[in-house]
Amino acid sequence: MGRYVHGSKSEFRSKYGSIVVKVLPFLRAAGKEVAWSSVLRTKNEAGPSMLDLLAPPLETSKTRGKAKAPFANLTAEFTSSVGSVRAVFPPRWEGAADVDTEVGSLRVAGEGLDVVEEGTHGPVGKWVHAVKGEGDSMVSVKSKVGSVEFLVQETV
Repeated sequence: MGRYVHGSKSEFRSKYGSIVVKVLPFLRAAGKEVAWSSVLRTKNEAGPSMLDLLAPPLETSKTRGKAKAPFANLTAEFTSSVGSVRAVFPPRWEGAADVDTEVGSLRVAGEGLDVVEEGTHGPVGKWVHAVKGEGDSMVSVKSKVGSVEFLVQETV
């Protein structure tokens, strides 16, 4: 539980218990492009996982007064064997998201986030592939048994 600064790789694990984190990515800006990619993971065997990804600061002399650059170049995996998984990303994020539960409810929402494919795992499981913008980020939110949520919205 806590707040963390994320550089190129961050991982949060729990065997039994909850993972509750707010993460602030620190990414070097090169004009409107992010200079490097990063990896962010949570893995929980039993218990809920909640991750809020804050928008990275990109205020430089080159970006001041211009539209905010999209947040991209991120590979993120949030998984749980038994327990809910919730990931909230900032509106500046762009990329694709695979959200999947074998047993449980599924929620995907956010401005500009389009569900392009969805399906079921028999009578109780669901999966969704959603895309926002043209960014190259890839997010996976999965639980074997438990609800899953992927939201694109402002976080505090």
